[in-house]
Amino acid sequence: MAHNPWTTTIAAYADNSKNLRIVGGSGLAGIELVARAGSVKNVNEFIAAAGKGLRVGTLRLDTLELVAYGTMAMHGKKYDQYAMQFFPSMVGMGEAIASGAVDVCSLAQPYAESVVAQNNAVYIANSNDVWGPAAPDCVINSTDAYIAKNGELLMAYQKVLVAAAKDFYGNFDAAIKDLQPIYGAPKEILAVAFAPAGAESGDRRCRSRGHPQWREYLIELGYLKTNIADEVLDLKYQPA
Repeated sequence: MAHNPWTTTIAAYADNSKNLRIVGGSGLAGIELVARAGSVKNVNEFIAAAGKGLRVGTLRLDTLELVAYGTMAMHGKKYDQYAMQFFPSMVGMGEAIASGAVDVCSLAQPYAESVVAQNNAVYIANSNDVWGPAAPDCVINSTDAYIAKNGELLMAYQKVLVAAAKDFYGNFDAAIKDLQPIYGAPKEILAVAFAPAGAESGDRRCRSRGHPQWREYLIELGYLKTNIADEVLDLKYQPA
């Protein structure tokens, strides 16, 4: 099994890895659209800046890109109305915000909070705004062959993840202390980064009809020719 952005799995399937399946949800509410100090201050200003040379950075074929593009598309805007810059890494975008080389970029937590705190930047949108709090940012993947032999194990694993999420938020200070050496970030950064609204439920399930917009976005961006999302989903071993 593997955890990764859902865009990665969909792209791999479209590129002929037909044995791949999404079996459940993973990370939640962790992708942010960040604006540098002195640039736009909210989504309304971001949309109003279309056609005025606003510099926007993101990563190709990533949930980071879908938050940037989705925020535009939800308000009737497209890439050609912004000065788009596509980066090879998220760190490069954070450095571009710090240097003033871009005005807005998409970042994942907890790196996003480090960039915001160190540069007086602001959050203007996130993944919840684009595809809703009921859908995860990342997914759990497996293969047809593994699923066929290990269905009960897949369900048990996902139950552990749900229990772990509830325990994380039930013992938040202790959890943050455990994470500090892993992320190498101050407690104050992690406390903000890992406290998304609604995450306490631990509900990271995928829905067979979830993410209706991102399917359209992937087609509009040229990554998919048709909507293949339901072909990749195999959710029968998610906890009830």
